[in-house]
Amino acid sequence: MGEFDVNTGIPQGSPLSPILFLFFNADLIEQISAECPEVFMIGYIDDIFTMAFGNSAAANCRTLTKAHQVAERWERTHASKFAAAKYQLAHFWRKYQSVPMPQGRLDVPLIIKGVEIKPVDSIKYLWVYLDTHLTGEVHVQEMRKKAAKLVAGLSSIAGSTWGTPLVHLWKIYTAVLQPQIMYACFTWYIRGGRGFTGAQRAAEQAIGLIQDQALHRISGAFKRTSRQALEVCIHVSPAELTLAKLAEEACLRIMTSLLRSTLYHVRGQAHRNDPYTSPLHRLETAINRKLGRDTTQRIETIYPFVVPPWWEPPEARIDNTREEAIKAIEATSRTDTTVQFFTDGRELEGIDAALEILLRSQPRNDNLHEATIYTDNQAAIRATCQSERSSGQYILRRIVRHLGLLRNNRSRWRVRLQWVPGHEGVPGNEKADQLAKLAAVEATQRTRENARIARINTPNQTTPHAARMSYIPNQSTILVAVCRQRLHAGLAKWWKDQWEHAKHGRHRYRIIKEPTKRLLQLHEGLRRVWSSVLIQLQTGKSALRSFLASVRIEDSPQCQCGLGDQDTAHVLVRCPIYMNLRMETL
Repeated sequence: MGEFDVNTGIPQGSPLSPILFLFFNADLIEQISAECPEVFMIGYIDDIFTMAFGNSAAANCRTLTKAHQVAERWERTHASKFAAAKYQLAHFWRKYQSVPMPQGRLDVPLIIKGVEIKPVDSIKYLWVYLDTHLTGEVHVQEMRKKAAKLVAGLSSIAGSTWGTPLVHLWKIYTAVLQPQIMYACFTWYIRGGRGFTGAQRAAEQAIGLIQDQALHRISGAFKRTSRQALEVCIHVSPAELTLAKLAEEACLRIMTSLLRSTLYHVRGQAHRNDPYTSPLHRLETAINRKLGRDTTQRIETIYPFVVPPWWEPPEARIDNTREEAIKAIEATSRTDTTVQFFTDGRELEGIDAALEILLRSQPRNDNLHEATIYTDNQAAIRATCQSERSSGQYILRRIVRHLGLLRNNRSRWRVRLQWVPGHEGVPGNEKADQLAKLAAVEATQRTRENARIARINTPNQTTPHAARMSYIPNQSTILVAVCRQRLHAGLAKWWKDQWEHAKHGRHRYRIIKEPTKRLLQLHEGLRRVWSSVLIQLQTGKSALRSFLASVRIEDSPQCQCGLGDQDTAHVLVRCPIYMNLRMETL
């Protein structure tokens, strides 16, 4: 790595700033943690959050004062100043009837450097509002204020007949507005749990109301159009589904991090009969219920990196054409010193298995021998050489470890990865394909047999817990990508079922049976006014007499032709008044 001088300092937006702050603040957190073990500290750049646990607010304030004395010694040696006037103090406690109340007063202030810091009902840390009972209600209120301004911004760039096209508005909402509204929702949206049902319902209603307003702005639909119909029309998932998706994805990120072992250690120290569970624990239970028992315990661990920056990838070859690849394979096959491996299906594990075979079979002479591993998956070769992918790291780490062992002085193997085009008559590849298909058939048969045994061992349908415990799953590692894919498929099915049984939007359901993103293609290239008309005709809430009569604007729903109510189907299919127009347009 080269050296260079930085004469202008580090700008605030530089990627180096967070890294440098990690080194700058590291000893501060370490010193406080060492001298005050009862204090928990986290920090992001220059925002430090200090938490003390105790039976009373007064005891916690004494602990925080002690911790700040350590910080004052640190600031004298690091040219850094703590502004006590900017501090915020909040006493968090669980407001529930069976939870013991804190001892003493709850309005105890904290005095730092002569500044009295009075406790407040909520504080903001990293743009998340934390109320004293950690229900998320304060954040929801602040989020509604922010969302009102964001949704109002849509009105300034589009109306029902003018402005930005619908497809562009959809992109603005899904890529800009919705992420801001849902920011850190896995911290303030608490699903279930004793004492949090009301907060959960309030958050869902608030998000639903915000989305309802935004969808009406985007679609140009009438106010009486149901939110369920608009969500299907422009393919925006329901608010509760989006909240559940983001919460489950956050849980997967935590379960795949290195903190998982720490969480299980903390839970192991809790009382076995404790009736209270954390929101994270409830999310784990929900994921295990959807994906199978012990899924969150068997999921892979994602490390910050797979290989160090100085790691040298193995030799690899990917030809530009299938003909060049076949000629290269034929040339390699004519040499006697090259051992060839062909993989098919789950190529990364096939590469790892080939490396294990090489480790167990060293050549007898001291000459350097070559080993070529063929695969018809170019992505597997690139992943092995670059090793930057997140899901499937546990396989890549094994491959990197085995390659390191083969590169030492005692090994006499030189490994090369090479792409082989599939279904081109290469003997080794065709044989691997046949064996892979045979293994897949045997695996399917074993899966069906295990399912049959699980059904036999199920006591009855009223004891699902016993049924889950009766089947012992294979203790193999589960890819986080597979978990995410299955969770998304489950949420998509939930949306489909909800739309099928929804009370509103039945006119739309007769046209579209399930939500699909293909509906947005209808609006490609359309002017704003025609997209609004299309949405109104699809939902049945339009300026036709049938709808206007239902809201008492027109006296009769009858069409001027006198052959029926003037609704969407009548105008587009049956009305003789518009016959010539239909012939010209359709």
